[in-house]
Amino acid sequence: MPSRSSPSKRTANASNRVIRGSPLPARDTSIALILLDSNFEIALKEFIVHRNDLFPTTTCTDAKIAQLFKNRTDVINEVTKHVTFPPTLLNKVRHYYGLRNKLIHERAMVGITDPDIANYRATIERVLTILFNLRF
Repeated sequence: MPSRSSPSKRTANASNRVIRGSPLPARDTSIALILLDSNFEIALKEFIVHRNDLFPTTTCTDAKIAQLFKNRTDVINEVTKHVTFPPTLLNKVRHYYGLRNKLIHERAMVGITDPDIANYRATIERVLTILFNLRF
């Protein structure tokens, strides 16, 4: 009988594989999607917090940021008021946010594949390139 690793160990392994872009065991792809999504959300927050020219602290208060981040759709809508993204890219962002919500908030398991992880990773990289002028 194969040994079962702890959730924290599986999360650490999935995290390392996501960073390296390595294939994941089937049970770890959902963890990988959640890790990618969490990093994406942090990047969006960093963009909003540090772009005072677009989101001045006089109007974009801590309370407004807290309220905004209760719903990713609101965050994306706020960012797209200032930054243009190709519609296909926004559709992918919305699609993977929907998958993330199913994993987090619903009982049903969603079949996440290695190509899904690679596609979401590429999607996030494109968004971060636009927002922060990063190179991957």
